[in-house]
Amino acid sequence: MSCTSRFPALCLILLVAPPVVAQQTLLRYQPPVGSQKTYDAQVSGDITITIQLPGATTPQQGKVSGAMRMTENVTAASTDGYRTVEAQFVSADITYNEQRLPLGLVGRKLQFSRDLLGRVSNLTTQPAGNGDLSGMMGFDPLEAANDLSLVVAFPEKPVGPGDSWENEYDIPAKDGSRLRVSTQSCLKQFTEAAGRPVAMVDSKARVPLVVEQQGMRIMGQMNANIRSLYYLDDGTLARSQSRAAIKLSIYNVKADGTAEPMGACEIPDLQSVVVEATGA
Repeated sequence: MSCTSRFPALCLILLVAPPVVAQQTLLRYQPPVGSQKTYDAQVSGDITITIQLPGATTPQQGKVSGAMRMTENVTAASTDGYRTVEAQFVSADITYNEQRLPLGLVGRKLQFSRDLLGRVSNLTTQPAGNGDLSGMMGFDPLEAANDLSLVVAFPEKPVGPGDSWENEYDIPAKDGSRLRVSTQSCLKQFTEAAGRPVAMVDSKARVPLVVEQQGMRIMGQMNANIRSLYYLDDGTLARSQSRAAIKLSIYNVKADGTAEPMGACEIPDLQSVVVEATGA
C-alpha cells in the first residue's frame, strides 16, 4: 500500500478510535479559588416510624421525598491544599406523606474546609430557627452532616480502572466514645460528563449515626452504596447516585443521664441523586 493510499485509512482509524485516557490518575480535590458550583438533589424512600408508648408500640408507615438545590463557592486555598468552601441552600422541598416538612433549610449557610482527599472538617452552620422542625425537635440535620461528610473520597496513591481502596477512621461522640466509619471504594472506569473526563467511583460506606441535642439521643447506622463521577482536572463532583439503608433508635435522656427508649425509625431504601446544575 502506497503512502497516499495509507493516509486516508489512517485518518479513518483516528476518527473511529476511542480517545486515549490515562491508565492511572491521582484523584485530588483542587478547584481554584472563585470556583462556583450548583447542585440539584432528589431523595425518595419509604420510612417506618415506631413510637413506644406505655404498654403499646405503634408503627407508622410513610414515604419521604423531595428536592433541594445547593450552591458551593470556593473562597480560599491554603498552601497545604485545604480549600475553604461556603455553601448555601437555595431551595428545599421535602415532604412526608405529601405533607411539607418545615426544615428551614432555605437560605441557611455552611462553611467548611476540604483537603486534597476530599475530607471535610471545621464545619460551621447557621443555627436553626425556632419555628423550623429541627429547631422545635432539638435535632438539626446539618450537625450530623459534619460526621457524614468525613468519608474519604480519594486514595493516597494514583489509581486506575479496577483499583480499590479502603478507609477507616474514628469520629468522636459527645459521650467521649469513638465511632468507627468505614468505606470501600473502587474506580470502575474513566468516562465523560458535560464534555469533561471523569472518574466513576463505586463506594460502600458504613456510617454510625449519633446525635444528641436538648435531651434527645438518636443512634443508629447507615449502610450505603454510592456511585460518583468526579472531574479529573479538579476533583469536584459531577454526579452521584446512592441507595442507603438507615436504622435509628430514639431515646429520651433524663437529667441523671439515663436514656429511656422513645421509638425507632427505619428507612430500608433511601435513594438519592445529586447532579451538578450546569445550566443554573
